[in-house]
Amino acid sequence: MGAASARTTTGCRRPAAIATADLEGSIAEVQRVARLGFRALTLARASPSGARTTSTIANYNLPHFDPLWAAIQDAGLPITFHISTGRDPRARAAMAAR
Repeated sequence: MGAASARTTTGCRRPAAIATADLEGSIAEVQRVARLGFRALTLARASPSGARTTSTIANYNLPHFDPLWAAIQDAGLPITFHISTGRDPRARAAMAAR
């Protein structure tokens, strides 16, 4: 994303979308978009990273993600979640039961 992407033509600010599959890359991206002037971040509702539980979805509350939360807090950026991303294993089970 370029610096011009942080603001729309109407003056509204866009959040920077952060991919979380690569933890170190995610942290670097949080720092980069903060320097570019982004004022908020958006993350997928679940991470496809290697920090898995017994399901196929990585939980952001696992210690694996603590460095990412620290980077977000250090940058002072609020976050939003894009709730239509990631797979919910309950939905997959429901589809298989049909």
